[in-house]
Amino acid sequence: RGIVSGVVTTTTTTTTTSSMIQWTKAEDEILKEAVHERIAAGEDPSKAGLFEGIAKRYFAGTGRTALSCRMRWKWALDVGLVHGKWQTHEDNLIAKMAHEGFRWHHIAAKLPGRSGMMVRYRCFQFGDLSPEERDDR
Repeated sequence: RGIVSGVVTTTTTTTTTSSMIQWTKAEDEILKEAVHERIAAGEDPSKAGLFEGIAKRYFAGTGRTALSCRMRWKWALDVGLVHGKWQTHEDNLIAKMAHEGFRWHHIAAKLPGRSGMMVRYRCFQFGDLSPEERDDR
């Protein structure tokens, strides 16, 4: 609330960040094509600068930032990710390493095709369940 020329004004601001907006299939396709185009040109997708250019060129005015593009690629769209059923040996390794205090990305480094975020979600999914209980999930 504020007072301007004797009139009481109220300003309501709603902030919506790109991380709060669900990605559409069309946006996913644009991002995939843009990343593959840059990779074909010799750029490294692990470098943050690649996504700054993509965000500016393809997502200007949409609220998508370089960070949101990078995270979408890294956690969901990268063709190197494995999206299938979790294997028992993966669950066992996650449980062991998480119990020992390893960070998600360190655990993911031991599981080809799984990202740190995927490992984090999987760990929370089975929590303190025994290996037999995990098999049912």
